[in-house]
Amino acid sequence: MKKFLTKSISFVLCFAITFTTLTQTVSAATKQSNKEKQAIKAAQEVFNSLSPEAKEKFVTFIENEDYELLEIHKKYVDPDYDKMKVKEDIKNKIHNNQLLNTEDNNITVIKGVEITIDKPMIMMAAASPADALDVLNTRLIALNLPTLVRYTFMAMGGGLAAAGLDGPLPIGDIIAAIVAVGGIAIIAYYWDDIAPKWDGIVSAFKEAFSVMASSIVSAFEEIYGQVFFAANKNKTVSEILKNKKGSIRNAPLPPGSPSWDSILTLTLAEIQRRAQSGDPGFKTIYKLLTDSRFNR
Repeated sequence: MKKFLTKSISFVLCFAITFTTLTQTVSAATKQSNKEKQAIKAAQEVFNSLSPEAKEKFVTFIENEDYELLEIHKKYVDPDYDKMKVKEDIKNKIHNNQLLNTEDNNITVIKGVEITIDKPMIMMAAASPADALDVLNTRLIALNLPTLVRYTFMAMGGGLAAAGLDGPLPIGDIIAAIVAVGGIAIIAYYWDDIAPKWDGIVSAFKEAFSVMASSIVSAFEEIYGQVFFAANKNKTVSEILKNKKGSIRNAPLPPGSPSWDSILTLTLAEIQRRAQSGDPGFKTIYKLLTDSRFNR
């Protein structure tokens, strides 16, 4: 009887351990699956939000330079993708006089697409963004970001490249270009993956678009604040401070500001609301909490 009871207990324990392990594995797989689905949706939304010019520059780049991103594009974003369509788009631009004439009448290759034309070969009037996107892609690969996340950042880069053809973009236009394609929501959703590499991501964009490097830095500081709020709005000040440098509490606050200890249970959303209401000190406190310079 005792031996039977021992075996029964052992069986129950083994079953419980196995069930728990299986449950955890299934839960982790489900979570990963849901995250991938969201990443696919995000990539689709970003690409579909790009201007026609930005789409062309981005797709042309991945056709020529990044097979992995091209496969992501064909599999998840544009199942009807056909490189022949790219050829037709370029031919249309040629016949619409959107490209400049050259002296060659034979076969030409424009951005990796071979086209036979009966009129003089034509080159694109605007400077190619390929170099900028190549630098950006190289730097993002080095950061080892999830591929779908890198896809979205490269699509954003295509948007900046297209928007900046006439010259460096001001800070407001850079922010607008990223917000317009849903960049804030995407970065916020993948904040756990992105946050530790944020400085590297900013450096990648800064190096890629060096002619507007200072604007890139300022724009990304503003974007960081928006993203940080979106990702942490329901966290309390106490929770947020755990990942901030202790020096944040030593930053000067305006007269009438509350003490840090008195606001520890407030959420970031409440801090923002009171800042917008003009409550003394809350605007400064909100800026401090969403400032990347105080990150550990």
